[in-house]
Amino acid sequence: MAQELRFGLIGVGAVSPRHVTAIKATPGASLVAVCSRNEEKVKACAKESGGVAWTTDYREILKRSDINAVAVTLPHDLHESVCIGAAAAGKHIMMEKPLAITVAECDRMIAACEKAGVTLATCYQGRFDPLPRKLHADLQAGKLGRLLLASLHVNWYRDMTYYNSAPWRGSWKTEGGGVLTTQASHGLDMLLWLAGPLESVTAQMATLDHKIEVEDVVHALLRFKSGALGIIETTTLAYPGFNEQLDFTGTNGSVIFEKGTGRLRWYLKEPKSEWVDQGEASSGAGSAMAISAGPHIAAYQDFAAAIREKRAPLIDGKEGRRSTEVIQAIYKSGREKTTVLLG
Repeated sequence: MAQELRFGLIGVGAVSPRHVTAIKATPGASLVAVCSRNEEKVKACAKESGGVAWTTDYREILKRSDINAVAVTLPHDLHESVCIGAAAAGKHIMMEKPLAITVAECDRMIAACEKAGVTLATCYQGRFDPLPRKLHADLQAGKLGRLLLASLHVNWYRDMTYYNSAPWRGSWKTEGGGVLTTQASHGLDMLLWLAGPLESVTAQMATLDHKIEVEDVVHALLRFKSGALGIIETTTLAYPGFNEQLDFTGTNGSVIFEKGTGRLRWYLKEPKSEWVDQGEASSGAGSAMAISAGPHIAAYQDFAAAIREKRAPLIDGKEGRRSTEVIQAIYKSGREKTTVLLG
């Protein structure tokens, strides 16, 4: 009989409802308990989740013998300690992005999970959306020819109400970064998945209009190991907020992935043609929460299958680490005003 996954949810912030929905939609999985330091919020989440158990101490979740997996949706600075504790308790771990703030934290988390023999997944659920999966297959098949350019544009808007909504936002210590870490990391993960690993980054960043420690704008020049070039531009200053977009140009044409509206616009030289592949819109003009739970459900189903089949999930700890490594390289480049090479 396949192992039943009985989850504890640690963290009940804005993203947690999609995790609850995904757990309930995964065959052989159930939600047993939820945890938050905010008693009012955790009680409400427990009630909305069908009357499951609740606690304000995540260690109580880890002690429970009837829980064998955790979903962690905490502020970024808490990811490492909770992950290592969960691994030591023998729990499989679905970690909300980013995996951690630093590469060193990622490495300790990965090592702890490997030592304990538990599965670690990073929730970059966008890779499970059917449209980028089609794009990935088409790029791998050479539809654009040799890749020349690959870029990411995440120009959203957040006012100070957003940054003041939680004490951990806007701080290097607790958030670990600003727009690049929190708003653009999903797009960055997708860019690396679609275009391949980076050789170097040259970046500039600034805090131009928000009263926060972390950056609200980043521009980065990219050189991929394939030889392709690219850029990342991301900000939370672009009122009223615009749809996220990834652009790819190869020797046989171009494709524009309008992530927010769920469209792939193709322009090929040979055979000469133009068309649009239409998928599901993921968010409107940088809207933070107008996102379908479908990709989360697919991510959880892959996580469950990986545990049953004793394989790595599609986006495991090492895949999550890759985005953190690039984010840290961009920050280093921006601070030191130099080009940073990646391993």
